[in-house]
Amino acid sequence: MSNQQLQLPLNYSVLIQKDGTKTGIDSEFPINELDRLAHRESFNKHLYRPNTYLHKWWARRSGVTFRYILKQLSDDPDKRDYYAAGGLENKLILDPMMGGGTTVHEAIRLGASVIGYDLDPIPVLQAKASLTPVPLREKQEIFNKLVSCLQNSLEKLFHTQCPICRANSETQFMIYGLRKICKCGEAIVVDSLRVREETNGIYTYIDPCNQQ
Repeated sequence: MSNQQLQLPLNYSVLIQKDGTKTGIDSEFPINELDRLAHRESFNKHLYRPNTYLHKWWARRSGVTFRYILKQLSDDPDKRDYYAAGGLENKLILDPMMGGGTTVHEAIRLGASVIGYDLDPIPVLQAKASLTPVPLREKQEIFNKLVSCLQNSLEKLFHTQCPICRANSETQFMIYGLRKICKCGEAIVVDSLRVREETNGIYTYIDPCNQQ
């Protein structure tokens, strides 16, 4: 599908203000077609995760929807193709209630300048965090500092003893169970003995028969 054009024009009427300003009012929206694209995006975030998904936001919408709407603002008809790069160069996009920032992110990807605003300071902070360029070296330094702090404060809580040789060891995998007592004695009840899942579909389990 990426080799084909996807042009689903919005049907809208033009409202001319007293000062001559033109405002487009959409009267029809291709819901079904865009819903299929949004469905693909929502189930493929593990393969390609846009910046907007770096932070949780309760009312985040799919970037597909905003990209398509913004595409209709291009002066070049060929650039209104959903898969065409750019199209909003030299345009300014204002989002006065930007929420999770999806609109401003998509507008920037299409070449526009943006202004985002929100009464809630949290989405403003999130947008700044995901849009501010940070050198890779600085990111690595911050990450190393975070790991070091976590090790100093938490590492001692994640040590165990090998059930076979009794040597001390760092805990790599954990499962949580509920301790229950009945007439027969005490037992640990867990939902699953699976402790790891590989990308190739291979699972790692704890074998209760080998526990000592």
